[in-house]
Amino acid sequence: MRLLFSSLAKTVAFLPLSKLLLLGTTTTLVTGLMLIPAKPSYAQNATSYSMAGYDKMEKGDYEGAILDFNKALEAKPHWVIFSVRGYAKLKSGDFQGSISDSTMVININPEHAGAFVNRGLAKSNLGDNQGAIDDYTIAININPKDADVFVKRGIAKSKLRDTQGAIDDFTIAININPKNVDAFALRATLKGMTGNKHDSCLDFKKAASLGSPDGFNAFCQ
Repeated sequence: MRLLFSSLAKTVAFLPLSKLLLLGTTTTLVTGLMLIPAKPSYAQNATSYSMAGYDKMEKGDYEGAILDFNKALEAKPHWVIFSVRGYAKLKSGDFQGSISDSTMVININPEHAGAFVNRGLAKSNLGDNQGAIDDYTIAININPKDADVFVKRGIAKSKLRDTQGAIDDFTIAININPKNVDAFALRATLKGMTGNKHDSCLDFKKAASLGSPDGFNAFCQ
């Protein structure tokens, strides 16, 4: 049992904290910033600071990115900037700040799935797993084809000891993306915890074939 819990913890540790569901490129960031008219000098300053913050964020300097996003918001408040600042706060460990920024985005753009995901991650890090599940569920309703959100919701359910609910979410993630290594490894761990060693080992072997660390499959040999 201890090995299974260790495997679950190890798998979660390999999961990316989040991804920018809206802002994949600096071009998208700049486009978003231009959606609301502003005085040219203010718009230029907001864009420059936001670009600088985005570059710092990509290099892992989240504290520096937050400072730049603060300046961008002073020049031109926009929900896109709140969104990326909320993500930077999430990565820096400022979970309450991330919740505040994500909530601001949601109030302005309630169809922005990424804000619900980021707020869910922040809530989960603060121990509010039910609140995280609620946010992930809304994100799933907005975008039901995002396997990673099902994985995140499954992790939150497992923390609340809803083992079958978590397994169901990991299964949905696998159905959406049959190469989702995290879903296989996590489902394998939970199946093992329920005593289903055969199916657990099948999932571990599949996870290993997709690149999961070798240790996941060790106890199935």
